[in-house]
Amino acid sequence: METAVQQDDHQDTSVAAAATEPTSPGASSPGSPGKGAFGLVLTLNRVKSFIKEYPDVKSISSEACFAVARATELLLEALAQRASQKMLAEEREELLYNDIATTVATWEALDFLQDVVPKKVPAAVVLEKMKA
Repeated sequence: METAVQQDDHQDTSVAAAATEPTSPGASSPGSPGKGAFGLVLTLNRVKSFIKEYPDVKSISSEACFAVARATELLLEALAQRASQKMLAEEREELLYNDIATTVATWEALDFLQDVVPKKVPAAVVLEKMKA
């Protein structure tokens, strides 16, 4: 009888420990809406094929692919969260390109995206600068 109780206690401990462990390539989150088998929104195959487009990369390990996918998701989440603060401050319900571009321009960590997500400039302003 005592042995059965000890086994049950051990099982409860292992379940609790598994619940607190960070997400890993083998972990799944079946209750997460929109997330795949590894708790990611991005598919690992898509990330792997994107990385393999670089000529220097011959192959990529599963762990590295997972790390890139998760890092990308965290970056996008932080970008959307910061951009939505501007949207909420202006009492809007729609996230606009300008919200994203302003976030990229003002957040130093995203300097590498300034050429990819530039702030929109009206054509009249560009034409006036060209004349000057």
